[in-house]
Amino acid sequence: MERRNIPLTGLRAFEAAARHLSFSKAADELSVTATAISHQIRNLEHQLGIKLFERKHRAVQLTQAGKVLLPGTESGLNQLAETVDHVSSDWRSSAVNLRATPLFVARWLAPHVALLPNEKPELDFRISPSFDIANFGSDGIDIAIQFGTEPIKGVHCELLFKENMVPVCSPNLIGSMNGRINLADLKNYQLIHGNIPGRVAAQEWKTWLEAANILDIDASSGLHFDNAAPAIASAIEGLGITLVLRTLVEPDLRDGRLVVAFEMEQPEDYAWYITTKEENLERPVLVQARDWLLEKSQQITQ
Repeated sequence: MERRNIPLTGLRAFEAAARHLSFSKAADELSVTATAISHQIRNLEHQLGIKLFERKHRAVQLTQAGKVLLPGTESGLNQLAETVDHVSSDWRSSAVNLRATPLFVARWLAPHVALLPNEKPELDFRISPSFDIANFGSDGIDIAIQFGTEPIKGVHCELLFKENMVPVCSPNLIGSMNGRINLADLKNYQLIHGNIPGRVAAQEWKTWLEAANILDIDASSGLHFDNAAPAIASAIEGLGITLVLRTLVEPDLRDGRLVVAFEMEQPEDYAWYITTKEENLERPVLVQARDWLLEKSQQITQ
């Protein structure tokens, strides 16, 4: 049977009647009369050329053909209803569900989103801080910002911005050395390590020290944390110098809680990427959200 000839009205009536084994209950469910249900099913039987029900006094039973037809009809109608509901709710909603790592959310995303009511009142972000990779399906995520060395495969992926590693410390620590720290004096300060997901912080310091031609410092020495947040907090408290993604300390540098210890930034292989599934970009609100994120990223690269 061609798709355009599929009798959806008759199949809905058949499925309800078969599930209830009652024309009257099917009529109540579909808000029509029992006579209408009976008429729709007879038309369906006529179109298919088979008998679907055995009609008895005040009762109906499925024929063998009806029993074969029922599971596929139930499955098809359920899938159709779920798809229509999904499309309807997604396109009707103006909210954008966005996922990013917790520290990126706190340090870069949230400060920008806080300005949306004045800048873009029509955009409404629902932010989900998480290290989990979005599947853009069952998790309800529309857009994710991910950290990686190359574009993420299998999804629509665009570069948000590249990163640099920068050594930072408390301004009080700088003040104790008359406003500057010499590279030769770095050995007198504690190194603070904060792991980036998928990376080892000691390796970051090793790469930075080699680039600075400093060979007399053990890159693995100092304070170690499993993420950058306590490393940044420890640097603010004056406990030492931490090497961190510049984006994650921009608020602290701007407000004077931290200063750059040495004017030597290390370009990162890793970068931040906007990811989503291709069909999401058919939703105007998601295109607008993507464009806004890219616009904000340009403020970093300019």
